[in-house]
Amino acid sequence: MGHDLGRSPLAGTGTGTAARVSRGVLWSALAIAVLVLLAVAAAAVLSAAEAVRTGVVHTSLEMRGSLPAEADAGPGDLRSGAYRTAEVAVGELPGGIVALHVVRIALDASVGIALAGTVAILARRLLRPDPLARRLSLVVTLAGGTVMIAALLSLAARTGVAWMVGDALNDPDAGLDGFWPVVAEVDASTIALGFALMIVGLVVEHGETLQRDTRGLV
Repeated sequence: MGHDLGRSPLAGTGTGTAARVSRGVLWSALAIAVLVLLAVAAAAVLSAAEAVRTGVVHTSLEMRGSLPAEADAGPGDLRSGAYRTAEVAVGELPGGIVALHVVRIALDASVGIALAGTVAILARRLLRPDPLARRLSLVVTLAGGTVMIAALLSLAARTGVAWMVGDALNDPDAGLDGFWPVVAEVDASTIALGFALMIVGLVVEHGETLQRDTRGLV
């Protein structure tokens, strides 16, 4: 009898022990991805609502500060050291800073939502007899693009918030040369992850083409 290569049993459709284990892994991945997506979205909404309600911005700032004497109280010889970052909560800020902080929260959340959503979609597709359905490659590619763009915009928003919060905390005469300098740090890992997702999308598109070409062959 003929065999449909386009619908050959994969991890989600086989009947052996390995297939059952694979299905369990895929269902677990799907459930975890959905829970992560919901948790990220809920945390972002709560953080944004709290910032709007209180006007307090929670962020991480670069700082200049020497270590206290207690840092070298043991037998070790501390040759050098300094504070680099501090987690701060700052109130009495202009509404524009709070608004930009809320935008940054939304951008950070969109990265997590895009990643968790992609994992959920891929897991669900792999549980189907025909996993490489149309538009799957488009979904993965768009998710990768969303992660890259959101990561870049979040970096810009984070730097803007740090600049304005630091300016509000520093001595007016010192400006950004005061205790709280502004240093932009690029999180290349998130940007690279978005690029990798776009590559995966292209690979999936190639698989979709092969599946359509082989469907019905005997």
